[in-house]
Amino acid sequence: MSSTQDPVDTYFSRSLGDLQRVLNNLGTKCLDDVHAAIEIMVSSIRSQGRILVCGNGGSAADSQHFASELVATLSKDLHRPAISAIALPSDTATITAYANDFSFLEVFSRQVEAHGRKDDTLLCISTSGTSLNILNAAKKARIQGLRVVSISGSSSSKLSELSDAAITIPSAETPIIQNAYQFLIHVLCFGIEQSVSPSHSHT
Repeated sequence: MSSTQDPVDTYFSRSLGDLQRVLNNLGTKCLDDVHAAIEIMVSSIRSQGRILVCGNGGSAADSQHFASELVATLSKDLHRPAISAIALPSDTATITAYANDFSFLEVFSRQVEAHGRKDDTLLCISTSGTSLNILNAAKKARIQGLRVVSISGSSSSKLSELSDAAITIPSAETPIIQNAYQFLIHVLCFGIEQSVSPSHSHT
């Protein structure tokens, strides 16, 4: 047998170690910002506002994941009203129409212009925090009086500057950042659910 280690085994071990280190650091690096993000989104929900969510590629899928947990439910045993959340990447007709006729750089900011109201919150999910269409959406949201929350990696200074609460995952590796999203999305949804459930709605 060859003594050469299987590349999948090598990748598995290295990626698992990297992910564990990042997850172990989230408590000290991100928890305060997680609380701030939950507070902002809960404030929107209690004011009859909505949560708009945007992201590209894998982050687009995470946007849909986040919105679906709020509209449906994260905890099956917690009976609560539906929460209005819209994943902007889901509207492929609008995205392709606007990108084809004008520019892909404005596809999310155009949707924010159409749907965003002053009591809403825009959640931006971006591994780099530098994608121009995400930055443009955040800028448009601020112009229209929305609050902005972001989840991104360690190179996200531009997006963080536009955010009222910025959760920065301590990594610059896209796969690691995206794996951490799954954990953080569930924590955010749990915190929102607990805050808006009937037993906590007046606390």
